[in-house]
Amino acid sequence: MNVPPATRSSWILRFAVLLLWCCSSNAAPPLPSLGVDAKVTVSGLSSGGYMAAQFAVAFSASVQGVGVLAGGPYDCALGDPQQATTRCSCVFPPWCSTPTPSVLAFQSANRARGKAAVEQIDPLKNLKAQRVWLFSGGNDKTVPAANVKAVELFYVAQMKLPRSKLRHRRIAGAGHGLPVLPKPAGAVACTESAYPFLTDCPLDAAGELLKWLYPRSVASAPTDAGQLLEFDQRMYAAGLGDTGLGDTGYVYVPNACTAAGAACRLHVVFHGCRQARESDDEQGGTVGDRFAREAGYNRWAAGSRIVVLYPQVQPTDTGNPLVAYQNNPRGCWDFWGYTQPVAFISRQVTNMAPQMLAVRAMVAALQR
Repeated sequence: MNVPPATRSSWILRFAVLLLWCCSSNAAPPLPSLGVDAKVTVSGLSSGGYMAAQFAVAFSASVQGVGVLAGGPYDCALGDPQQATTRCSCVFPPWCSTPTPSVLAFQSANRARGKAAVEQIDPLKNLKAQRVWLFSGGNDKTVPAANVKAVELFYVAQMKLPRSKLRHRRIAGAGHGLPVLPKPAGAVACTESAYPFLTDCPLDAAGELLKWLYPRSVASAPTDAGQLLEFDQRMYAAGLGDTGLGDTGYVYVPNACTAAGAACRLHVVFHGCRQARESDDEQGGTVGDRFAREAGYNRWAAGSRIVVLYPQVQPTDTGNPLVAYQNNPRGCWDFWGYTQPVAFISRQVTNMAPQMLAVRAMVAALQR
C-alpha cells in the first residue's frame, strides 16, 4: 500500500510520541478504552464555554447537547484578538463594548453558514437535534450576559432550535464563575469574579445542565464511586501542530463504567481561564486537579454512568502580547486564534482546529 508522504510523516510523529510515553517513567497512562456512547455532550465555563459552543457546532453530527456557562456564540471573536478581549470578553475595561445579542447571534450564524458551505464544520441542520443549557450572571463583567443571550438567539432565532430544547438559567447578582453546590472549599461569593471562579450561588450548575442534557436519567452518588485519573494528552495531539495543550489531562470514570459491556456516556468539560492544571493558583502553586475535583460534575457522573473528560490547556506567555500566536498566559481555550499564525481565518472554530481535533482523538479513545 502506498502511503502519502504527509500521512506517513503524521504516523511517524504519532509513533515517536507513543515511544516517548512508553519510555518515560513520569508520563501518565493513555485514556482507557471504555466503549462509551458515540454521541457526546460538552460544556464549559468562560473560554471553555466558547470552546464548548464551537465544538458543538463544528462536530454537531456527534454532539447531542451543549452547556455554555458565561460564554458566547460560535466564532464570536472573528479571529481577532481585539474582538476577543473587548467584545467577547472584557480584559481591557476602558475599551470594552457590550454587543447587541441579536446582532452578535446574526454574525455568528453567518460565519457558521460560511464554514458549513465549504464543509469546514458539520451540516447546521444537526443543531436542531441538540439540547442546550446556558448560564449567565447579571453581575458578570468578564463575559457580559448579553453574550450568553446571543448563544440563545443563535440557536433559537438563527438555527431554529425548538425553544423547548433550550434552558437559560440567569442569576441577576452573579459574577463570573461556575456555581457549585454544595459549596467547595475556597469558593467565592456569588457576586464575585475571582479565582478559583467557583461560586457560592444558589445553583448546582453541573447537576442542572447534566439533567437537562440527559433528561430523566441523571442521579447523584458519592464521588468515591468512581476515580479521577490522569492521562497523557500528548499522543492525542501528535501531528496536529501547535495545540496549546498541556501534557496531562483528567478523566473521571465511574466504577460502573469499568465493567465489560458497561453502557456509559461521555461528557466533555472545558475549564475556564486560570483553571488549567498548570495555571498559577493564589498560593504560589499550580491549580492541579482542583477544577476537575470541585466543579461539581463528578458526583452526578458517578450515579449516572457518565464518564467526564477534562482536557487541559497549557498556559504560555511569549512575552509579546501584540502577537497572538502561541500567547496564552491565562491558560484559556482558543476561541480567537492563538494556535495559528494567521488568526483572522478562524481555523480554531472549524473541524481542522488543532485543539478540537486533539479532543476528538481523546473522545475516540474512550469510545473504543
